[in-house]
Amino acid sequence: MTEKPAVSWYEALNEQVEWTDGNMQLSWLADVFGSPVSPSERTLERFNASLRAMRLQLGESHFARSFDLSWLNDELRESRPQLEWHVGATAGSSQADLGVVRGSRLPSLRASTANIISDDGANCNADSLVELLRLTLLLQFAQFIGGIIDSGIDEAPRIDRCRGLYKIDSNVPDQAAFPPEVEKRWRNEIELLVQHDAVATDVVRCEYFFPRTAKGRFCSDSCRFSTFQITKQLEEPNYLADKQKRYRSNKKS
Repeated sequence: MTEKPAVSWYEALNEQVEWTDGNMQLSWLADVFGSPVSPSERTLERFNASLRAMRLQLGESHFARSFDLSWLNDELRESRPQLEWHVGATAGSSQADLGVVRGSRLPSLRASTANIISDDGANCNADSLVELLRLTLLLQFAQFIGGIIDSGIDEAPRIDRCRGLYKIDSNVPDQAAFPPEVEKRWRNEIELLVQHDAVATDVVRCEYFFPRTAKGRFCSDSCRFSTFQITKQLEEPNYLADKQKRYRSNKKS
């Protein structure tokens, strides 16, 4: 059985899009840690605020080609990186006592637990684990931003946003949504939406991010299929009606 990949900062941003209630976030955290956790509300708020800050910085670096590093440097003061074996691979792991179990998806390069203190004694292990994950994701994000700075903005490795389109069927949680003026700029990257702006008000762009590849434009086959359907409908307004008519005709014959 293939092990699940280590968690990444952009996976966390993608998952945040789906957290329409607290149980969905707790389910994802249980998958990351390999067992259920019950962190305090304050710890979850801090975790979500850090994801929000990463998302806004990602939009800033993508469009404005500038960086506000002060908030990230402040966060990194608490995050001492260290390498860890997967729990269970060696005896006496420094993080075994926190409740990290075999099967967790924490990366080997992660934040140290030395200075992590729980806000709530009743949730000590859970709070410390979530704080460990928060700082680890910030470390990863800092590496990404550092790569952009070192390589030069135009030549830097990029995280692409999926170019998938779909009809509005649910609201993205506020923390996982870009401000309207920034989201408008993301939409304007897709020529189809620019050309049909007046009639595409109910079409939204997929919020998922993934590392840039030579051919990758969509995060999933479902996004690719949805985009094909919407493209045909915008370019040929009678496409779906004609398709249904052909289907009924073929069924009768």
